[in-house]
Amino acid sequence: PVISFTLKNIEGQSFGEVKKSMKYLIGTIARQYSFLLESEKLNVVEKEIYRALLFTNVDGTFQMSDVALEKSLYRLTELLEKHYHKKVIVLIDEYDVPLAKANQNGYYDEMALLLRNFFENVLKTNDSLEFAVLTGCLRIAKESIFTGLNNFKVYSITDADYDEMFGFNDKEVKKMLLTFHQQEKYDEVKEWYDGYRFGNA
Repeated sequence: PVISFTLKNIEGQSFGEVKKSMKYLIGTIARQYSFLLESEKLNVVEKEIYRALLFTNVDGTFQMSDVALEKSLYRLTELLEKHYHKKVIVLIDEYDVPLAKANQNGYYDEMALLLRNFFENVLKTNDSLEFAVLTGCLRIAKESIFTGLNNFKVYSITDADYDEMFGFNDKEVKKMLLTFHQQEKYDEVKEWYDGYRFGNA
């Protein structure tokens, strides 16, 4: 089982707006697994834990408490592992966007604390987690929001270990253009995007 999402749209003028945005994201992610409500492998209490991630107010905002938000991914990985009898992979894209927006709007400390708790709950000592991948532009530092985490590895676009995983090579671009009947745009795409180097690729 895989939980995959992006934090690129988590923004707001205030920390309160951002928390609503995070709750909406998590609630939307949780809805993708509605089969858990029917799962014979989950007990009544576990189904209630799942259901708590889904409750909304009349205006459509999600009711989950701040503590429930911080533990939401951890709980979801537990439930999915129990349902599938397999550990869960978590993929988080643009993990750093909420921090950049918070810095611009003056609530960085609150956002850093929320993300630290959110990530620590799902990534640290989570027996239901197979592994997680976080991508973003800011380098992951062991200080800041990842203070309590260990056993993680940082790969940048200059590392050769996963250089083929970043970007697209020429062959892949040609295949995509062909798939979308846009092969005549090859020269234009090459002019705009060619020349990036990831590790040795």
